[in-house]
Amino acid sequence: MTRRFNLVNRGFCINCLILGFLLISALGCTPEDHPGKGACPGGPIGSHPSAGGLPPRENGAAVTGLAQAVEKGPASQASQASQASQASQASQEDLSDEELLTELADRYGELKEHIHRSEAEAEELKNKIVSMMKEKGYRQHYGKNFKLHWESEEKWVFKNRKLVITALKELGLYDKTLTPTQASIQRLLSDLEVPQDSRDRLKGLAEKTLHITLRCDKL
Repeated sequence: MTRRFNLVNRGFCINCLILGFLLISALGCTPEDHPGKGACPGGPIGSHPSAGGLPPRENGAAVTGLAQAVEKGPASQASQASQASQASQASQEDLSDEELLTELADRYGELKEHIHRSEAEAEELKNKIVSMMKEKGYRQHYGKNFKLHWESEEKWVFKNRKLVITALKELGLYDKTLTPTQASIQRLLSDLEVPQDSRDRLKGLAEKTLHITLRCDKL
C-alpha cells in the first residue's frame, strides 16, 4: 500500500512540474524579457509582443486545456489504449473473409512456432533439472513458486512389427493382446501369467528405454 501511495504521489508531482513548465511556455513573458525591469509593464502576462505568448482569452483556453490534460494522466492513456484495441478489432471486421483467413493463418503459424520453441526449451530444462536432482539424490525439489518431482518408467520399444506379431502367434499370446500395439505388448512383459521365457523372447525383439517424467505443481 505504501509503495502504491509513493508511486501515485510521485506521478502527481511530475504532473505538477509539467503543468508549471507548460504554463510558463504558453503565457510567455518572464522577467528575462525585460532585463532590469521585471515583468511586462502594461497589459496582462503574454500581451507583450516579445513574449511570444497568446492573447489573454487564448491564454485562458490554453491553461484550461493543459490542466485537463494533466488531470487525465494515466486514465487518459488507458482510454487511448482501449480505443486502439477497438480500432484494431474494427479493422479486422473490415477485412474480407479471404484476407482474414490469411491473417489468421499467419497468426496460427507464429503461435505454433512459439510453442515448438518453448517445448524444446522446456525439454532441455527438464533434462538438466533431473540430472542435477539425481546427482544430489533428490526425488523432489521446491522452488519459490513450484514443486518439482521426477519419476522414471522402464519401457520397451518394438520396432519390427512383423517379427513381433510372428512371435506373439507362436507363443499363443496374439489373442491376449486384442490388438498388438506398443502399449498392449508392453503389458505382456509385466504380466506374471505370461511365462518368463516368452517375456524374454519378446524383450529380445525390443529396445529398452527409460522414460522420465518431471511433474510440476504450483505451490
